[in-house]
Amino acid sequence: MRPLILILLLACAARPPGQPNFTGTWKQLEEPRSSQDRRFNTQNRLAQQEQKLSVTTILGANGDRQESTYTREYEVGGEPKVTTDREGDQFTNIVRWEGDSLMFETVKKEKSATLTSPEVWTRPPPSDFGAILDTAQ
Repeated sequence: MRPLILILLLACAARPPGQPNFTGTWKQLEEPRSSQDRRFNTQNRLAQQEQKLSVTTILGANGDRQESTYTREYEVGGEPKVTTDREGDQFTNIVRWEGDSLMFETVKKEKSATLTSPEVWTRPPPSDFGAILDTAQ
């Protein structure tokens, strides 16, 4: 009986804790909408520690446009984060876990409209890491 209990305890200790870690550099999958559509080479560099999530988006150079980056900070399951851009538009971001996926909800309030855009981030199975350039597992 003791060996069985020890094996069960070891099996429980080996189980990964909580939700997956999204730390790494991810390439965004974007399909062209038409033959003349020029998509940007976009990558997201994520750093996740517990519920803190830092996302640095890298927009690759394309034509006359130079590479640019911007960083956003989130707390998964935390209070909504409200920011304002240069044009006065207000953004409210909420990030929460939905199973093993991260659910991002962004509400953009413009002068004449309110736009809501949900986005779900999910880690692919280990055998299908084509969209991921570098990850912590």
